[in-house]
Parts: sequence; C-alpha cells; structure tokens
Amino acid sequence: WIGIKTKVFNNGDYVRKLTTQVRNHNFFRSDNEEALKVRRKCALDAIADAAMWLENEEGQVAVFDATNTTRDRRRMIQQLVEIQLQFRLFFIESICDDETLVQSNIKEVKLNGPDYRGMNPEDALNDFLQRIRHYEENYEPLDEHLEQNLSYMKIYNTGEKVLVHKHSGHVQAKIVYYLMNIHISKRTIYFTRHGESVLNQRGRIGGDAPLSCRGREYARKLASYINEQNIDNLRVWTSWLQRTIQTASEIDAPQERWKALNEIDAGICEEMSYAEIKEKHPEEFATRDKNKFSYRYHRGESYEDLVARLEPVIMELERENNVLVVAHQAVLRCLLAYFLDKTVDELPYIEVPLHTIIQLTPVAYGCEMEYLNLNVPCVNTHRCKPDAKACRDTMLSGLLQKSKDANPRLSACMEECEQQCRDRLQSDSFDKSNFGLEIPHLALEKVEAEVHNPEPKLDKVEPEPEIHNLDVGLAKLKHGLDRVESVVQKLNIASETSEAELELSENVLENNSGTGFEELESGLKVPGSLDTAPEVSILEPNDTQ
Repeated sequence: WIGIKTKVFNNGDYVRKLTTQVRNHNFFRSDNEEALKVRRKCALDAIADAAMWLENEEGQVAVFDATNTTRDRRRMIQQLVEIQLQFRLFFIESICDDETLVQSNIKEVKLNGPDYRGMNPEDALNDFLQRIRHYEENYEPLDEHLEQNLSYMKIYNTGEKVLVHKHSGHVQAKIVYYLMNIHISKRTIYFTRHGESVLNQRGRIGGDAPLSCRGREYARKLASYINEQNIDNLRVWTSWLQRTIQTASEIDAPQERWKALNEIDAGICEEMSYAEIKEKHPEEFATRDKNKFSYRYHRGESYEDLVARLEPVIMELERENNVLVVAHQAVLRCLLAYFLDKTVDELPYIEVPLHTIIQLTPVAYGCEMEYLNLNVPCVNTHRCKPDAKACRDTMLSGLLQKSKDANPRLSACMEECEQQCRDRLQSDSFDKSNFGLEIPHLALEKVEAEVHNPEPKLDKVEPEPEIHNLDVGLAKLKHGLDRVESVVQKLNIASETSEAELELSENVLENNSGTGFEELESGLKVPGSLDTAPEVSILEPNDTQ
C-alpha cells in the first residue's frame, strides 16, 4: 500500500496442494517421517518461489509464512536465504501465553481458516489443540545467545511487549513500526464523506466550500445515527476543511482534526469542473485517465502522494479501537484500499458515495464491509474508469490542440483533421488499412494546394530563394505530418485491443507523438514558410485577386 512490493508465500498453501492429511493433527507429529518430508519439500519450494519473485519480478519483501519453530529449520532458512541467495532475512516470532487470547485466536482465526473450513467447530477445535501440543514438543524459541547472528523481532501477547534484535534498513524499520501498532482486538471503523457541499452541487472539485442544504441535513442524520449506536470509546476524526468539520459538528464524541485527511490537492485545477479541465488542459486530462494513481496535478498531488501522506493515519487507525473518519473521496479511497487490499489500479476508482456510512470490521483474512445509506438526496461525484477509446480520443485531441495553438495559420486544417480523427475513433466500423493514411493527408493536401496552386496567378512572383525556403518548410511540414500519420496508424492497429494490450497504444503515444509535432513546428519556422512569408497570398481555388 505504501509502495513496497510485497507478497506472501504461505507454506500451508503448498502443503494443501500436495495432501489433504493436513486436516488431521497426526500430520504434525514429530515422528511422522513421511509428513516431515512433505513439509520440508513444501518449505523449500516456497522459499525458491519467493527468491524467483524477488529476483525476476522486482519484489521487495517476500513473507515466508510458516511455523519455523526449531533451530534446525531456521538454520536451513538462513543458509538458503542469507548465505546462498544473499537476501536480507528477518524472523518474526509471535509468543502468546495469555490463555484467553489463545482461545479467542483459535476460534476467530484458525477455525475459519482453510485447514478447517467446513468441519464441525468442536472437532476442528480439538484437532487444532492437539496440533499445538505437537508443536510444543519440539518448540525452540528464538534465543538471543544461541541465535545472536539472526535479525529478528519477538511480539508478546499481540503487542503487550516487543523485542527487536539486530534490525537494519528502512524497510525493516517500517515492518517493525507496523507490527508495533497493529492489534487484533475487536473494533469497528466507520468511514463517511462529508455531506454534499456547494461545490459538489456545481460539479466542481476541491476547494473549501461549506455544506449545501442537503449536506446539512445529512450531518444531522449522521449525528443522530451515530449517537443512537452508543459506540464504546468512539473517536471522531475529520480533516481541516470546513465541510468535514460541519458534517461532524453534532456528533457526541471526542473529535480530532487531521491535516493529513484533507482532500487531494488538485493544483491549478482546484474548483474546476471535469468538463473545464478537459477543455483547458486536454493533455493533462488524458494523461490522468491513463494512470490516475501516479498522475500528479500541476502544482498539486497524485494518489501516490496521498498514500504517503496518509501512512501516519493508517498507523494510528491500527492502534485505535472504534473510530469514525469523516473525510473526502480520494482520501477514503486510499484508506479503503489499505483495508480491502486493493491494487494501485483499483484504488482511484473505488466508489465512495456521498451521504453513506461505510462500516469496516477487521476479521481474520480480511475485513467485513457494510454500506449504510441514510437516504438524503445528493449528487453523484463518481467517475468510472474510462475505456481505451476515450483515452485515445482525448489524448489525440490534446496533441492536435497543442499544434494549433503553436501555429495559428494551420488552425483550420488541423481542426478538420481533428474532427475526422474524432469521427473515426468513435466509429464502430472503419477501414483499418486506410485510417492512418487518409486523415493526415487531407490536411496536407489542403496546405499544398493553397501554397503551390493558387488560382489566378499571384500578382507578385517571389524571389527564387524565398520559394526555395518555402519548399524546405513544406517538406518539413510533410515529414511532420508523415510522423503524425505513423502515430495514428499505430493507434489504429491497437484501437480495438483488449485492456491488457492498451499499454501498446500508450507507449506509441509517449514515444512518437511529440516528435511529429516538433517537425510540424520546425517546418513552419523555416524562413519563407507559412508563418514568415507575408508576401505570398493564400487563396481558395476560385478566388480572384
């Protein structure tokens, strides 16, 4: 979630692929030689897969999830990981001698896990208790004298006490910090956006607008609902923006303001509508649609920046019990992505509607989530992920606009080209073989006809050097349009591809689009060309001078 690429390699998953005996405690007896061979093979396979993932897929943290309760097993892991593969190694040991916690953990975690799914709860409980006794027979805790060369962390009773030995590097520091803050006590986290604001009603983003009439009604209903629940030790967190403070103002619970909970900074696009952004900054609009997580608003923030800003909020949420967070759409998307384990591609499109409470209850292997709509009308601010055709259309529009702005004399021709590009991109049926060839040449032919074939003849014949320079400029212009043609043709080939292949067209744009227009602009800057030849009249074929 914070950008450190992590993957879990669970030894139990490898064992379950080979045998169903894992559902019986006898599989874990120390004198079961066949089972020991299977468990050892699975451990080696899991470590090998983890090493391949780290080396070949740019992984950063591989979690080998297994018991590793003997010094022999830990010595084997150290030999493989540190000495042979030369990766850093960090052991984490969880020690629990509080019988109440043990029983609670077994019932809430183990009995709902994959080993006992579908079994009678009483039979599953008895089997797991016997499995624990098998482990106890050979259990050797991490020892700071006998294993002083290892880097490790010991957690007692889910955070009651923590011991850290020989940790190094910022990644291990983050792991330690994270594990020192989490707990497994039952709690509920409530998320809600502020009530509808005045800017929400106008379809504008960002700003610090007050609540609308409907937003104030939601604030009253939210306070009434939360106060009626009588939630133990509830704390309320808001941003520093007035719409969240107003939304939480009537809730009867201690409140805390977090600047980190402020909405994403839209920079120069603050208080603009999406239609205005698309019109005034088409390239920016298209770039954001291509990679919404990493795109940073000019003088503003990206979702990636927002995740970094919210890391302390996550750590504090992990420490707390019951919390109500009143925040903003982008902020809540980031927080929900953490608890729901969403990818960076999914994160910017998580739906977080106005006037709705999202109730999260952390449980084993995830979170239970429930939406509660308080039935107060509001606008819908959610933008779905655009399809490939929409992204290409917007990007091409932006590139053409850039060329038109730089070269006003070509505006009419480029507008014609742009419109035809739009029509073809939006069409369900077009000739792929001609699409990339036709459109740029329409503009090119018009320019050539105007420059070389005016009728009637010009009153004043240009000196030979000027005509030569004009030809040089036109040649560069033609070359530039040929480059644009190449881009459009490549886009055409990718125009009906799957989402998985969309990256091809994105790379084509990034690698080719700018150069074509550089040629266009350089062609127009040659002395004697369109921008610098006022003595050459540009005529329609039927005009007279």
